Amino acid sequence: MKSYITTDVTPLDVTNILALVPHKDDYKIITLSIDLDNVLKYDYSEDGQYILIPKTGARDWQSIRDFISKSIIPTPTPTTLPSPSPALTE
Repeated sequence: MKSYITTDVTPLDVTNILALVPHKDDYKIITLSIDLDNVLKYDYSEDGQYILIPKTGARDWQSIRDFISKSIIPTPTPTTLPSPSPALTE
């Protein structure tokens, strides 16, 4: 993991912090990459710097917001409702 993260937080610190988080098991860790394969494209800034911008155009960040929202908020799954019981007749 050291090749991905550099920190001075010890494993014991992490354990102690997590103990303070209520309902920590209700959370799920996901990995999401924002890159050229989804919402970004190469471009050049006004002064010639090589940059990444949204595929929908510079300063149009809504597509990236939408991508993140769709990626982290699950799509609701329709539930099957039980069939109604036949009405009782007297």
